Amino acid sequence: MGSATCSETSAEAQFKAALCAISPPFCLPGLEIMDANPVYDNLARLPYFQEHTPSGSSLKQFYHYTQWIRQAGFAARFAKYDYGLLQNRKIYGQDIPPEYNLANIKTKVRAWSGLDDQLGDPVDAKKLEDKLKAFKVDSKFNWLHNCGHMTFMWGKDSGKHFIDALIAEVKAN
Repeated sequence: MGSATCSETSAEAQFKAALCAISPPFCLPGLEIMDANPVYDNLARLPYFQEHTPSGSSLKQFYHYTQWIRQAGFAARFAKYDYGLLQNRKIYGQDIPPEYNLANIKTKVRAWSGLDDQLGDPVDAKKLEDKLKAFKVDSKFNWLHNCGHMTFMWGKDSGKHFIDALIAEVKAN
């Protein structure tokens, strides 16, 4: 998780230890935890990318993700952050966090999912697609072969795989 600047007692180190206890594959170095087949990923730049990982994410977001893993992923409940019984009562007015109400989505949803993604895997992406359709949300999912979780950020030729399609989708809407 980034360069070794945190002590063993830091929140990041504690989080990594908790995550590794829940799901040992998260302890593996490099892309194998995210991409089953990182054929399009720029592995030569991996050391640079890892210096800035996890970029764009907070520890709270990762804790929330581990809550989903513990409850069997997206199949269980697509719910808000679980603060624990007392805080849930204070924040949500109930013992458990409420599920996200996908019926509240009033904008078009366009998603690209790598079929080799180990984190936002295609099974969960398909469940989200089905839930959005059930709520009559205008959504379109695009499935990309040989692309994993990090391909979208770290891919060598991302343009020919999804950026061009993304731009075309934005222009069309």
